[in-house]
Amino acid sequence: MKEHPLLKEQEKTKSPAPDANVPTTLQLSKEEAEIATNQDKKVEAEIRTKLRQQGYQSLEDGLKDMESKRQEATQRLESAQEIENSAIKLKGEFEEEKQKAIRALVILKQREEGTNARLERAIKIENALNSKDERYTIAIKELQALIKYHHTYITPCVKSLKLVSKSIYTWIDLLNDTEYDFSVLYNYIGRVTRKLDNYIADMPAYIPNDIIPKDEVDE
Repeated sequence: MKEHPLLKEQEKTKSPAPDANVPTTLQLSKEEAEIATNQDKKVEAEIRTKLRQQGYQSLEDGLKDMESKRQEATQRLESAQEIENSAIKLKGEFEEEKQKAIRALVILKQREEGTNARLERAIKIENALNSKDERYTIAIKELQALIKYHHTYITPCVKSLKLVSKSIYTWIDLLNDTEYDFSVLYNYIGRVTRKLDNYIADMPAYIPNDIIPKDEVDE
């Protein structure tokens, strides 16, 4: 009987028998899985050892402590944000106080100029008149009006400016309690407050009421 040509072709291309010494893909996969598992166990054991060295009894305790520290760090960050917001608010309030001080200084300067003008007028009248002249009484009353004007307007302004100056230094102390650098602002504040303090120091905060003899007032 004659063999079919297809059968001969199949015999030629038939797969060789597997070698028992060559590992299969499944065996390799199992070995890799075992190696990975052993590696994971080794890493986990190292982590647990380090945790025990740091005083933790278990991995869960370490994770809890890490979460606690994370929450604490978050709270500190929120506190820092609150401090920053407070500093910004203080800076705004200080700017408002500074503007008030500038306005008060302008008003005081205007009133001082008015006082000086009236004082010069009173001095001119007093120097030009004889003490027995009836116009001398007018000069006395003018001087009394000047003293009253000073006590009514100038003295409160000087006291107010002293309070403003004190308030500025208070704001500086509050800003010093924060962790932010306000050195540029402090330099500007220092220049303003020094000028303000020098100006206040040169101003008479009080004029005695009895600088004019009473017997010469109501003649």
